[in-house]
Amino acid sequence: MKERNAEEDLAFIRRVMEDSRKIMVDDGLNYILWGIIIVFGLAIIYIKEVSRISLRSDLIWLIFSVIGVFLTLWINRHKHFQSRAKTFAGQILKSLWTAIALSIAIIGLVGYHTDSISIWSFPAVFSIIIGLGYFISALLYNQSWIKFVAVAWWGGGLIMFFWKSIQTIILFSLMMILFQIIPGIALYKKWRKEWPAKTDD
Repeated sequence: MKERNAEEDLAFIRRVMEDSRKIMVDDGLNYILWGIIIVFGLAIIYIKEVSRISLRSDLIWLIFSVIGVFLTLWINRHKHFQSRAKTFAGQILKSLWTAIALSIAIIGLVGYHTDSISIWSFPAVFSIIIGLGYFISALLYNQSWIKFVAVAWWGGGLIMFFWKSIQTIILFSLMMILFQIIPGIALYKKWRKEWPAKTDD
């Protein structure tokens, strides 16, 4: 019985590894999209806080989130993205980032309205969660450099836990550009070079 379970576990691991090779070439558009959306949202929040403009932060993020979801759905309708998501590892990747996005939304919404989390601690908490997503994604993509992106997110998160200031918005925005948008662009360039070869296989 134990030998059978071991064989099933090995088969499961082989399946995930084989699928990870198929999804290695990601167009990175979702990383770029959400990076840009979050940077724009952070810019508005920063201007609001500095200028003391009376705007509700939760409504700002709601608007940007809705825009992001619609644009994500539009991107996912592309044939190349759908074929990637059909693999088992692709489904894990999709579920991973969906769970992370929902976790961030729940923490942000509940934490903001209950004052259970300091407003300046949100970027730190979100950075730790995003780092987790990148670390697991590195295994699925079989791309070791993505692990360094995860470490960068964790390092930035630790800094922001101790640096409770409005300036953490600027740091979080910079991290979003360096460790979200730029990696997305790198994935896109890799996809542009390798996707034709994948489709010919």
